[in-house]
Amino acid sequence: MIYDKYTDLCLQAVKDEEVFKTFKGNTACTYMLEHVTYEQGLGYLSEIKRLQPKLLKHIECFATNDSLGTPQMFWYDELNMEISPSTLRYVKVLADLVTHFGSLDDLDIVEIGIGYGGQCKIINDYFVPKSYTLIDLPEVLALAKKYLICHGIENIVLRSHRSLLHRDYDLCISNYCFTEISRQDQNFYAKNIIEHSAKGYMTCNYLDQRIKERAMTSKEIWVLKKDGFFVPEVPLTAPHNAIYLWTS
Repeated sequence: MIYDKYTDLCLQAVKDEEVFKTFKGNTACTYMLEHVTYEQGLGYLSEIKRLQPKLLKHIECFATNDSLGTPQMFWYDELNMEISPSTLRYVKVLADLVTHFGSLDDLDIVEIGIGYGGQCKIINDYFVPKSYTLIDLPEVLALAKKYLICHGIENIVLRSHRSLLHRDYDLCISNYCFTEISRQDQNFYAKNIIEHSAKGYMTCNYLDQRIKERAMTSKEIWVLKKDGFFVPEVPLTAPHNAIYLWTS
């Protein structure tokens, strides 16, 4: 299973500095996270310029996300620098968050499905959240903790998969994860996280494509929050993708 390969990689990267230096180039990581193409990076860059061009003034700070793990990087003429398209995706999500929700300063943020902590890093490059809770498997959390500490980010709360403290959040983020997990897990996070989050941003994939697995349909996700709604994913990375948002 590719998920097992990724969790194995996480453990190796935590224990072995040589593995940590190149983990983003490992096939398990490229399959799970680091598969954003150069062309998609151009699309993300275009959206950042359209939505929040001021973020590009901080692009060198954001690009330090590529200083660890040896990701695949490309030269973007418009930026006059090499940067990974995955980092551009994280910055584009930040642009979306600012567009829809404004400042993220002093917010209690929770993220379901965290990769290696890249989105958390990018948000902390620009804002100072009150707290940032990371939810994932223990192995993934261990790598993210190491990764974020290396970037000087220590104001994080680690919560293992389905092991939560009951509390309210200002903002819930989930990029792709929520629509990849089981219905049982979806129900758990809907009750314990989404219901208690005032605002939310979830990039959804496989919408209505996992019927045999009994995952939530797009209609079921739509009504998770009374003011929830879908907007297009731009650039569209798969035919059935969309972004689910709510504001109260």
